[in-house]
Amino acid sequence: MSTPGHSPLIAPAEHAPLADQRIVVIGGGMTGHRFAARLRAQDPEGRWTLTVIGEEPEQPYDRVHLSNWFASRNADLLSLDVSVWEDPRISLLTGDKAETIDRVAAHVTTTSGTTVPYDRLILATGSWAWAPRAEGRELPGIFSYRTVGDVKQIAEWVALREKTLGRQVRGVVVGGGVLGLEAGAALQDLGAASTVVEFADRVMAVQLDQGGGEMLRLLIQDKGIDVRTGVGASRFQPAGDGQVGTAVLSDDSTLDADIVIFSTGIRPRDRLAREAGLAIGERGGVVVGDSCQTSDPAIWAIGECASFQESCAGLIAPGNDMADVVVDRFLGGTRTHQRTDDGTKLKGVGVDAAAFGDVNAVTPGPSRSPSSTR
Repeated sequence: MSTPGHSPLIAPAEHAPLADQRIVVIGGGMTGHRFAARLRAQDPEGRWTLTVIGEEPEQPYDRVHLSNWFASRNADLLSLDVSVWEDPRISLLTGDKAETIDRVAAHVTTTSGTTVPYDRLILATGSWAWAPRAEGRELPGIFSYRTVGDVKQIAEWVALREKTLGRQVRGVVVGGGVLGLEAGAALQDLGAASTVVEFADRVMAVQLDQGGGEMLRLLIQDKGIDVRTGVGASRFQPAGDGQVGTAVLSDDSTLDADIVIFSTGIRPRDRLAREAGLAIGERGGVVVGDSCQTSDPAIWAIGECASFQESCAGLIAPGNDMADVVVDRFLGGTRTHQRTDDGTKLKGVGVDAAAFGDVNAVTPGPSRSPSSTR
């Protein structure tokens, strides 16, 4: 069982040099890649081995610019620096999910049955796309917007439904945050009609204040993407052929929907850590201190799966810093991770929008920071 709450962390352990150490990273995303690249660069002659276990079949790619896939339909163009995997000390396992961590035997077991022993283990498992429960949520034609696999399936579905229906596909995106707006633009680029539904009173509610959100909504609608705010999706009804056909909203209005994309937030992927008995935050995530060490002195957590100061960061910059901290610690340094204000930029929609710091002034102390749209 996991240890929820705020269990005291073990003080950062003093580790011997990395000579002959077996290092394992669970997670083949951007943060796992950052760790591998930084370790290789900062210790080019080190006598260690590193195994990165990635669940997705692709090599680590730039998830931040996922929407760029629609322009090229080539996932390789999103790949992060592949020269990292040319290092003979580094092995990358793709398409093989880590299933269990045995902390006593110090090894990880994958779905293929592979056992990977470790001396030091880094959890970089990221997050998963959360969606609210709604009747009809499992109907064919309803997708998440998180991975290369997701965007491939979305493109295939739009093409199939357009051919089957003989008309323009009607798409609904549930969630008006950054990824939701990008998903709405992606549907439009695929030739579908696109409506974004946001439960809050404005789009990008976390990053933009009321005025900025309203301005962005108007600019997006000028691009041909319909935006409905202050309303959520309550349930989904099938069309005559059994595929999704209608979205029923919380105000009892309906939208025709041949495809639905959920982009309603993320949650830390902490199942492995929970089952291994590591300390877990009250709101999820693997509890870490400023060295990114977990409650087990042989295990660290970085990126979106890590709960630092009772919060899991949903952006890449904190994850990169965490990866850099762990590499520094492994090589004898004393660097620490600190929470900083992060910026957000909307991409691929045809509207420039950026937010920096605490736009809505909800954090005690800091002054209000600006958001901008144009």
